[in-house]
Amino acid sequence: MYFYWALICFVLGLLLAFTYRPFIYSNHINDWHLADTIGNIVAVPAAAFSFYATYKSIRYTKLTILVLVFFAWCFYEVAISQTFDWWDILATMIMCFVTYPILQVLETESSSKNVSMHYLNPIDVRAGSRGKLVSPSRGEAINRIYSNLSARLFKAYAVDLLLW
Repeated sequence: MYFYWALICFVLGLLLAFTYRPFIYSNHINDWHLADTIGNIVAVPAAAFSFYATYKSIRYTKLTILVLVFFAWCFYEVAISQTFDWWDILATMIMCFVTYPILQVLETESSSKNVSMHYLNPIDVRAGSRGKLVSPSRGEAINRIYSNLSARLFKAYAVDLLLW
């Protein structure tokens, strides 16, 4: 599952690098250095997902992997690309903070016994339905999915940030 997310981030990075960045540069649009840091924005989650999938069995923690990814990208920025851009370092740091709760949620979902992700199930048993399965409306299903995911992300980020 983590390799799929890494692949999605990689493909998204390629699409943005070949479409968004040239468009911003050719039209002289100020996007607050987003086009300059696209590589770091998508590479940090891609590297974290692939490293976590590879080294999870060795018992590296999510925090350890993200710290390694951060220092690896800083090393790449200074030694390999031979340029030093504070915006890239800042984007790498921000994406490490953003990737951590995403890894937490993905790990919780993959380790749960209910693989079908019960909050995505459109069929719901409601009180008063006398045991019949009732399908909620599309708006109710979307609201349930959004509220559950946002609560999990906030909880994972807040608790782990305090423990860090």
